Amino acid sequence: MMMRLRTEDLVWQDLDDDLVILDLRASTYLRLNDTAAVLFRELDRTGSTEALVTKLRSEYEVATEDAERDVQSFLSRLSDYDLIADAPQT
Repeated sequence: MMMRLRTEDLVWQDLDDDLVILDLRASTYLRLNDTAAVLFRELDRTGSTEALVTKLRSEYEVATEDAERDVQSFLSRLSDYDLIADAPQT
């Protein structure tokens, strides 16, 4: 499945191993831990949920089922904060 980050009123910056996100629309500041930051960067780079699972498995050596569950939880949290939008189907 392809996903994309919302681009309007959203800025982020690496801060050591963490990632800081400023949502100007919602006036919200978020700080992602190193694991979430890895997934966020990969989502920004590829837009592929499959790539997120692969990245999580390679970085942290977790089982596929655990990685899939963790990625879905991560994407659900981003969606709760209105940070992602479904990519248009081509």
